[in-house]
Amino acid sequence: MHLLLERTQRLVDVVVANGDLDDGSNSSDSGWTRDAHSLARPSGRCSHNGFRPSAQGWRTAAAGRPACETPFAAGSPSGLSRRRAGSGASPPRLRPTGGPGVSDPADERRALKDRILEAALVHAAFDGWGGRTLRNAALDAGVDPATARRLFPRGGDSLLDWLDDWADRRMLARVAGEDLAAQPVGRRIARLLRARFEALGPHREAVRRAVLARGLPHNLPGGIAALWRTVDRVWEAAGFPAGERRELDYYTRRTLLAGILVATLLYWLEDESDDFRETWAFLDRRIEEALRYGRLPGRLFAFLRSGPESFRARPR
Repeated sequence: MHLLLERTQRLVDVVVANGDLDDGSNSSDSGWTRDAHSLARPSGRCSHNGFRPSAQGWRTAAAGRPACETPFAAGSPSGLSRRRAGSGASPPRLRPTGGPGVSDPADERRALKDRILEAALVHAAFDGWGGRTLRNAALDAGVDPATARRLFPRGGDSLLDWLDDWADRRMLARVAGEDLAAQPVGRRIARLLRARFEALGPHREAVRRAVLARGLPHNLPGGIAALWRTVDRVWEAAGFPAGERRELDYYTRRTLLAGILVATLLYWLEDESDDFRETWAFLDRRIEEALRYGRLPGRLFAFLRSGPESFRARPR
């Protein structure tokens, strides 16, 4: 009889242990869910007719306590720990949905790409803008090379596109605290372009290699698009937003500024004067010429537009 009771006790212990395992390990894949709604799903062992199994046998559920236990109820730290211990699974990472102290994923991505680009500027001066530069820059920035390839899927060509965007943002950041509206238009343009060259100043050799890479046939469309985006941002910062398009004037301004930017860039790459004084003088002359000759297309367009009306208004 004693042997029979001992075996019966062992059988009860095995049944209880299996019930605990069923509560945790069998639901390891579906128990850890990504949304908060499924965390409240009941998962546990239920009592039979108000009794709960235990190591000592079946005992009555406590008064005021449900007969069906839910070891992983929503908001229950103890239930969370029981589920974690039973399944061996790791808890999910819940994505932030906003609120104070939560950074924007787009800002984090931009900062990561900036960090890789700034490391690439060092290598591009010697290795050019290719895959090798991207790999070395990722290692210097402490970024996994696979992540760097996802951020820059076209390798060096993607780095070139980001270089232009990076320079534009650095330009706008340098003049953020200045009152450009109080200056004449020519001085605003000169200040903005000079701020862009100053941001690129420590990396002139890398920029030289970028200009050569932009001249390749497969990079020409991207280079033209980046140039137009830059001059558009310059005019917007100078007080002429893109939304206010006045037909010929809009395209005339941007075309003239694109020519000034390219000419000044080539001059800047070969300038050996102190603090690039000759480059700034060259830039001022080009802007003065553009403002002087840039008025002619606008006046001609205004004349052509009003010419027929004034002609019909003349007495015959």
